Amino acid sequence: MGAGTGRVKRGLRGRPFANVGLPLAGRRVESAGKIVVGSLTPLGGGVALPFSWQARRRRRLLPDVAAELIASPIGPELTQLSLSATYTPPLGQIGEVLDRTLMHRLAETVIRDFLNRVAAQIAERLSPAHRRDGG
Repeated sequence: MGAGTGRVKRGLRGRPFANVGLPLAGRRVESAGKIVVGSLTPLGGGVALPFSWQARRRRRLLPDVAAELIASPIGPELTQLSLSATYTPPLGQIGEVLDRTLMHRLAETVIRDFLNRVAAQIAERLSPAHRRDGG
């Protein structure tokens, strides 16, 4: 996701990267990371897309994330997006304590923000085609 755009961009050596972050005090706080996208797989009536994210900087402070983005139809013109993600808190035992008390909420906020930006990007890309088709 490029800075605030929700787009995967190409970084050094052509590798894809995505910014993740959250709005804080009227501005975005983000961190760039390498994203590795797996193969799209059918899942019921929808699809699942596995991916992983690894920070490019501050690796000791930010967790590596393994996730799966799932798109499931819930109506003729409505799709539900969900994101399932796992991570191991950085900083060992101290990180685990921080995660239990505070950081898991921050992680949920970042994941929700990421999912909302993905949804906005999908809607933006589909809307011109939808208008051309008369809908």
